[in-house]
Amino acid sequence: MGNRRGRALVFLRDNDPDMYAIVLPSGKVPAVVHEGLTAEQEVMIRIDHSSDLDREPLDQWSEFCAVKQLVLVGQDSQETIATKLGIYHTKGKNKGTPNRSYIQPRVNLSRLPGFIQDEFNRYCDKPGSSAVRWSVIAALYKAYNVEMVEFPNGDGPLLKEAWEKALVPKPKEVKNEITGRNLTPSDARKKAQACSSALLKIALLAATGQGTIDLVTVDSKIRILEDLETEIDVLKAYLGGTYDETLAQAIAEQIDQQKEVTA
Repeated sequence: MGNRRGRALVFLRDNDPDMYAIVLPSGKVPAVVHEGLTAEQEVMIRIDHSSDLDREPLDQWSEFCAVKQLVLVGQDSQETIATKLGIYHTKGKNKGTPNRSYIQPRVNLSRLPGFIQDEFNRYCDKPGSSAVRWSVIAALYKAYNVEMVEFPNGDGPLLKEAWEKALVPKPKEVKNEITGRNLTPSDARKKAQACSSALLKIALLAATGQGTIDLVTVDSKIRILEDLETEIDVLKAYLGGTYDETLAQAIAEQIDQQKEVTA
């Protein structure tokens, strides 16, 4: 807080000397000096953004850094931290109360290894530059907490697996041209479960960024099926009424030949 006010006074001095003289006629900035503070007392005094309601709010990363400092000195009460940072619910039945759900992932992130915090720094500094998001922290912390004693640096298998999943981009919503609504990943999974076509299941998942096959591969498979369908239509027309019996016999002969080759 002192840094912000100090910079404000410097700006006023350099840009409006007359007003600066009115605000600070003595030319000296009054200060309160605290001595003999513990680390926790120092942090609790220094980090207080709850009282100045008219000033510019902290950005996401600055908020996290403040949370991390509070956690480091043993202050991990979500309610206390939210109050210190002036983070409250703005609507609903909890309006005006400390927003504990907002603080919790930031508390958990402060306990995770540095390489994860660095990735979130990039995410906060430039949105869209990283696939991570606040919602993945719960899974990351759960994995790290289980194996932290054995792998304190965060190089355990559970955290590695959770971290790889966290870096996968969030599935995108696809607009349903028939209904005009967005097809969410959850909706796509439900529709896929109800489909009898294996290829349609894969296509629905691929269209919403899920599964292991992308849309390019699905498109290629569908194109092959379309070509086969055309060939079958031609074959049906050629064989006429003997289609079923003749085709079945031809397939059986091909299978027998393949068995001989394999043997």
